[in-house]
Amino acid sequence: MKKIIKKIKDKIVFLTNFHQKKFVFIIGAILIGAIVLGSAIAFKNHNLDDDIADETSRISESKKIYESETYKETTNSTTSVKTDLYRDLVKEEHIVEAGIKELDVNSFLTQEAPGLIIGFTGRVDHVNLSVPGEYDLQIMIETEVYSTKLIVQDTIKPILVLKDLVVPLGRILEPEDFVEKAEDATELTFRFLVEPDPQNEDPQIIKIQCEDLGKNKVEAEANVKFVSLADQVVVEAGRSEPLSVSEFLHENTDVETLKVISDLNSYRFNHVGKFEVLFEIDGEEIVSYLVVKDTVAPQGTAVEKDTFVGVVPNANAFVRNIIDATDVTVTYLEKPAFNKSGRFPVKVRLTDEGGNTTDISSYVNVLKDEIPPVLHGVADLTYIPGESRDLLDGVYATDNLDPNPKVTIDKSKLDTSKEGTYVVTYKATDASGNQTTKTARITIKIRKPYEPLGSTGSGNLDSLADGVLSQIINGDMDAYTKAYRIYNWINNNMSYRAQPNRTDLIGGAITGLTSRTGDCYIFRFTNQALLTRAGIGTYGMNSDSGSHSWTMVQLGRDVVSDPLWGYFDVSLSVVQERAGEMVHWDDEHREINRIENEEKEIDYKVEEKNDATLLKGARKVTQTGKKGTKLFTYSVTYRDGKEIAKELVDSKVIEEPKNEIVLVGTRVNKSPVIKITKREITLMQGESYDFAKNASATDPEDGTLTVTVDISKLNINKAGTYTVIYSATDKDGATATANITVIVKAKPPITPPTTAKPPTTPPTTAKPPTTASTTTESTTGSTTPESTTPESTIEESTSESTAEESTIETTSSSEATTTSEATTTSGESTTGSTSTGETSEPTPEPTPAPATP
Repeated sequence: MKKIIKKIKDKIVFLTNFHQKKFVFIIGAILIGAIVLGSAIAFKNHNLDDDIADETSRISESKKIYESETYKETTNSTTSVKTDLYRDLVKEEHIVEAGIKELDVNSFLTQEAPGLIIGFTGRVDHVNLSVPGEYDLQIMIETEVYSTKLIVQDTIKPILVLKDLVVPLGRILEPEDFVEKAEDATELTFRFLVEPDPQNEDPQIIKIQCEDLGKNKVEAEANVKFVSLADQVVVEAGRSEPLSVSEFLHENTDVETLKVISDLNSYRFNHVGKFEVLFEIDGEEIVSYLVVKDTVAPQGTAVEKDTFVGVVPNANAFVRNIIDATDVTVTYLEKPAFNKSGRFPVKVRLTDEGGNTTDISSYVNVLKDEIPPVLHGVADLTYIPGESRDLLDGVYATDNLDPNPKVTIDKSKLDTSKEGTYVVTYKATDASGNQTTKTARITIKIRKPYEPLGSTGSGNLDSLADGVLSQIINGDMDAYTKAYRIYNWINNNMSYRAQPNRTDLIGGAITGLTSRTGDCYIFRFTNQALLTRAGIGTYGMNSDSGSHSWTMVQLGRDVVSDPLWGYFDVSLSVVQERAGEMVHWDDEHREINRIENEEKEIDYKVEEKNDATLLKGARKVTQTGKKGTKLFTYSVTYRDGKEIAKELVDSKVIEEPKNEIVLVGTRVNKSPVIKITKREITLMQGESYDFAKNASATDPEDGTLTVTVDISKLNINKAGTYTVIYSATDKDGATATANITVIVKAKPPITPPTTAKPPTTPPTTAKPPTTASTTTESTTGSTTPESTTPESTIEESTSESTAEESTIETTSSSEATTTSEATTTSGESTTGSTSTGETSEPTPEPTPAPATP
């Protein structure tokens, strides 16, 4: 009502000064306002005479303010009136000190102007109260617009407090490093008046000047001391040895007074950055820095990747064996289209923390996915228009590749304005375009609209009650359900507030429905009004002392209420239970309606995520699914103890389901490759051989593998042909094998040595051999000349082993006398010869000399 009076007052002021020609229109407005006020007064039973008298008095005062000679000089020109009407009220300029929180439009007026509508118009966002300067503004008074100027100035000096510093020798300091406290309404700048010398270890005094945007300046001094300690130590990322104190020392560092505060062994070099290292010298804490840099580009091996149409793999799937000292990110540099099948080039970029990059090119095989998604949660249901129910609620799809297949619903055949059963079609589509459809039958049930079945006796109260009841009840509900809905609405929408009304039901109910506050009496009055309008019999009850009031509710032919605290303080189910056998509807059947809650499980979804580190087809659960819980509230009707109707009235999720996350392997493992040096090896009986050196194995994913040699079928002591098997197994269990052939040859038969007969042809002096020579020493130390030996002798002698020679010496002992004499005379010895070449030819035996008597 005050707003209406204010508008009338403003119009009167406006009329009195400048718009007398509009008198008729204003009078009309006044009459309309009086009618409205009269109606309100009659309805509310309030007396507003005093308020109107006060407003009239203020209007009269406003008239006196503006009935000056200046305003009386106005002409009949509309333009001139609008231009200068309130000009004298607006200052040409207004000065404020920088830092104020907000502008007050009234501060731009030369005097108070009660009753006028005043405000800023046009741009005001350009005003910065922290920056001195002049800002143009516009002020609107009623319908008139006037220009003014805002001047922001800064006349207050800043507050500056400096701190003393002890820093490593050579550190470049800025003025801001010394600032401990600096306050001002505007932005501050700092500069040295006396700069520090970073190479001077003597104590120094510096001076700093601080200036704000208003040109106000202050100065302050501080002490600084540079100590002999490294300002920073720069290391390359990936370093293995820990930090040492010596890295921070200078030649003249006072080691005896130096104390290391930081744990140097705790620093790691796997991230680029600047990290504080704390020391103490003579009780002063000093901060030095460890700077970790990465200047080496990352390395990696390109991997060809398989994927499916519409499924975009992570860029790092195209790289294996990434090597770098810091973290590496992999991004697409050239990203192919994944919406069609084929083999396409792809380029990715490796970037480490130091900004070093390496580009790697590979290929992607985009395969066509032909497996459609699977729909879940599609079911027939009953839908009542107006319910907050989504037909897609609980419906989802899973797919072998696409983690988020799209689910849509075709409701083109559904008509929610007519009762009946309709078919809707759900469709799930994966990234490759594969589709799955399912149909469901939707039964539309049209509720009878709310209709008032009673009257409170007040048209205004009936209208307020209808506004509430039309939102919470309908014509299909029985009395119990309606009462329950009314009960819930009051408890959910009204709050307690003490008030004096104890008898005015209509006034109290109007208060409850408009203010939504009140005590037990207002609750009772509001409840009675809603129940009465809904056609439910009711009357109020008070305690003997009058401290409490409640409602009696008549359902059917009986009255139901809680005799102690009444309907509002207990749930309807309690009221029903306490009513007992009283509640019935006719003489033949006992029919009741109850509100029942039922908890149901909500299935969780299975989210499948492709994982390039798992073998294709492998599955790994990283998060176990957990079913959720949903509470359904039903209105259930029983007749003679049997359920005859059940209607969903509300539902809410108590606990959301937790989806199960499954990693699905996409990596295709490639078998190891075994490289054989010799496919066939020939050995003599008993000869040893290192078969492991004959083969090596590599794997595209695991690199070099260990080769296993199976020689179980080889008998090196028996002549024959054998097979040796090589095998190698990668980390994923893929095994490769390779065979070689080993031929074991028998040794030639051994021929015992005999005394050679003189040759039938005259001996000739042999020429020295070109490739090898043999010098033979007797047991007495004499040597024999070199000679050419027949080829057959060479073959026989070279095939014998040392062990066999020993056997020959033993079996020839019967000829010792003759042989030893011959050997002594000739200077030859079978067992005492020593080979000085790789292969020597034995000297032919000379003719034995006659025996000496």
